[in-house]
Amino acid sequence: MNVDGRYIADRYRLEVPLRRGTNPSVPSAPDPRAPALTRPAAVTSGLSLTLYQNEYLAPGATEAHAIVTMTGADAAPHTTSAAPNTLVFLLGLSTRLPEADFRAVTRTVATAVDGLDEGISFAVVAGSEYARMLYPDTMRLVRASTTTKAEARAALARLEPVEDAAFGRWIRLADQLFAAHTGAVRTAVLLTDLTARAEDDDERTAALSACAGRFTCHIRGIGDDWSVAQLTSISSALGGSSDTALTPPSLGPQLTSLIDRTRQTLPHDLALRITTPDGTRVRFLKQIAPAVEDLSGRGHPLGPHIVEYPVGLQDGASHDYHLCLDLPPLRTGGELTAAELDIVLLPPAGDGQTLTRLRMPVRCEDPNTP
Repeated sequence: MNVDGRYIADRYRLEVPLRRGTNPSVPSAPDPRAPALTRPAAVTSGLSLTLYQNEYLAPGATEAHAIVTMTGADAAPHTTSAAPNTLVFLLGLSTRLPEADFRAVTRTVATAVDGLDEGISFAVVAGSEYARMLYPDTMRLVRASTTTKAEARAALARLEPVEDAAFGRWIRLADQLFAAHTGAVRTAVLLTDLTARAEDDDERTAALSACAGRFTCHIRGIGDDWSVAQLTSISSALGGSSDTALTPPSLGPQLTSLIDRTRQTLPHDLALRITTPDGTRVRFLKQIAPAVEDLSGRGHPLGPHIVEYPVGLQDGASHDYHLCLDLPPLRTGGELTAAELDIVLLPPAGDGQTLTRLRMPVRCEDPNTP
């Protein structure tokens, strides 16, 4: 990762000052007196954590920014290549979707099924005001093979558009399919251009609450006639991702990326734990690479000053996060540890043990001090 100020400003619209004492929102030329901005943590258990920040704040500043980079080494212990993979496609495409786009989506899903590793268990669900099995025709997952892939492709070619959606009922059906596969990497992918009008908010909320932590659900909206709030609520509750500007031609790479995740990482088994002192709090946490995603609403409070954010990381991959903290004003010459950052291993692979740790110090200096 190129960590100079121009890279951060241009790519992420975040300007990190390179001169101590400057306002965090105003870039300026490097000051040779400033310390190194890169603060690497010791590599532990195949993971590394690195902080890119300017730890110097101007007098009266109450906001600190940092880029946190998490990198996974090959064969890190949070991976589980032996774990079976299970995948459920949830499709709800409306009569308002142009025919060309409708068929482009079904063909892309069929191609994704064709690319599944031999032995992965999968199913395709057709959603409307209720949900039904599109393939197979029984309430179970099937193992990917030449035969089952061909049967799924034929079923997808028969898919018809629908008028309404009830996402809570779709999620409950996926949960039933996953129930027989405890210990597996369980992933649902929901593709739709619909807004749920066949269920009320309480029904959907109850379904998400019942299924939270049982599997991951990634959402991809097709076209522009769907509710961002509804789909984001599902991905947030079930620890998945959502895309708010997806067109059918870009669906193929998206599905490939999502399926690749199931080959390497257990859902929810890593978390970024942020511990802050009195008077300091996390203002926001956003993933900025390889995809942009706001994680602020996904934090789980563990105490008055401890929040955990579930994160996923593939072998050899690197993810960047923009962390913003609200701080109490520091007197000139004052300093504090604004946050302690831990990568922890969650069940079922672990029990909250820390894999690597990093401190985020800040200090206040008068810019006019020689």
